[in-house]
Amino acid sequence: VPDLAHQLLAGAQALQSPRLVWYHALARASLHRDRGEFAEADEWADQGAILGASAGIPDALPAAALHRLLTLFLTSSLAPMAPRIKAFLDRSPDTTMARSLLAVALAQAGEPDEASTVLEGALSSPRGVPAADDLPVTLGAAADAVVLLGRTDLVGRLTAELLPYAGQWLVFGQGAATWGPADRCLGLLAWLSGDTPEAIRWVRRGRAQADSAVALAWVARCDADLARIG
Repeated sequence: VPDLAHQLLAGAQALQSPRLVWYHALARASLHRDRGEFAEADEWADQGAILGASAGIPDALPAAALHRLLTLFLTSSLAPMAPRIKAFLDRSPDTTMARSLLAVALAQAGEPDEASTVLEGALSSPRGVPAADDLPVTLGAAADAVVLLGRTDLVGRLTAELLPYAGQWLVFGQGAATWGPADRCLGLLAWLSGDTPEAIRWVRRGRAQADSAVALAWVARCDADLARIG
């Protein structure tokens, strides 16, 4: 991944493309965030925000917000961000990924009824824009929300949608953000369905993927999940 990031930067500079230079900063922020190097991730995210704003890139502000949300998910809780995600959705109601993130935030904030309503809306609405970019992270966040809410009725559907990503990372765009290994989410869904051995198998696979990528933030998340599963 670092080599690819350097190649992206070199290509962007050669083409004199502000958007590609901005996207390189997002990819580097994502890399450091997944590794648990949050100070470095913040530096790259800030650089991306400045580059994006100066180049007039419309997605610059949402990208900076997404970095903040993912950092909070990995380090503490999305609960304090629920009002801000709601405000974003008021302006961009078709952003399905934001609905899944809001469902997680509301579930962590102890608002299960509202979280369930938001989650159902995320899963029933047309996929985001474009669907190929935001669908993996949308599904990953939805899986976490389903488990937080104990929505066993949604396990089968989400498992079927996530299975094509087994063995892969849930990636937004061309590496601008990830929701970790899909196997971790599949394990949590298996746990909610009552299949503890299968849950442990999936989450251990996800942990191994995170470990091989030196994605220490997701290794820690998988370890916490395994402790929950027992």
